[in-house]
Amino acid sequence: MARSKRMLNFVRPCKNMKRTEPTHPHGITPSPFRAFTLIELLVVIAIIAILAAMLLPALSSAKEKAQRTQCVNNNRQIGVAAHMYCGDNRDRLPFPNWNPPWLPGWLYDPKTSGTPPNLDVAPYNVNPQLAYEGGLLWQYVKNRGVYRCPLDATNNVNYKGRANKLSTYVMNGSVCGYGALAPQGNTYQQAAFRQDAFMMWEPDDISPVLGVNNYNDASSYPDPNQDFGLGRRHGKIGGIVLGFSGTVQMIKYADWKREATDVNKNRLWCNPGTANGH
Repeated sequence: MARSKRMLNFVRPCKNMKRTEPTHPHGITPSPFRAFTLIELLVVIAIIAILAAMLLPALSSAKEKAQRTQCVNNNRQIGVAAHMYCGDNRDRLPFPNWNPPWLPGWLYDPKTSGTPPNLDVAPYNVNPQLAYEGGLLWQYVKNRGVYRCPLDATNNVNYKGRANKLSTYVMNGSVCGYGALAPQGNTYQQAAFRQDAFMMWEPDDISPVLGVNNYNDASSYPDPNQDFGLGRRHGKIGGIVLGFSGTVQMIKYADWKREATDVNKNRLWCNPGTANGH
């Protein structure tokens, strides 16, 4: 037994003995972690790029859909407000701010200025709501955001050149017979219009005839060669319109152009006072 104990003591490691690690042939101690190779990194980057290319269009589409939905809701609220106004005014629609004669209309009261309220000068630059409070629909809307499409940029040169910065949307001038209905400031009853006709839309930023002066007031002819046609903020296919019935829909640009140049009464040219709607 004594001999066995001596043998065990002989093989027992010394407390001060240092453990040696295997060394690289060139004297470099290998790392316990394996690094990525260049090819592996390139593969990872390529995968991330492919995923981003797949996800970004979907995110962009979702954002555009949300903005379009907000614009549709704006039009619906304006349509409800217009119908409430008709209910309080013997079915007469609000004056479309067809100027001259510079009378109170659906969007604003020009007072004595002979122009739409300028949001860049006092008192409207301090309290923009004052510019809307004279509008005939304000008492039913009471929300400035309803008057503006979320895609209507306010930080570009075209916007700054507008006379009317209050609203993205304009009313069909047929409401007052394109200025021919007497006396001045008078409007047709809502029931006088075909209910699938278009009461409001948002025009392009630039008119082929009038240049950047698209928003000179709050109403328009529907023919883009004469005034401000349907805008292209909502894509390459079509734009959003509000009908006299209060319905909101998308209409294709090709359909708008076809009816805008038609000499007969249709959904755009819908003046109740004439045979051809013009």
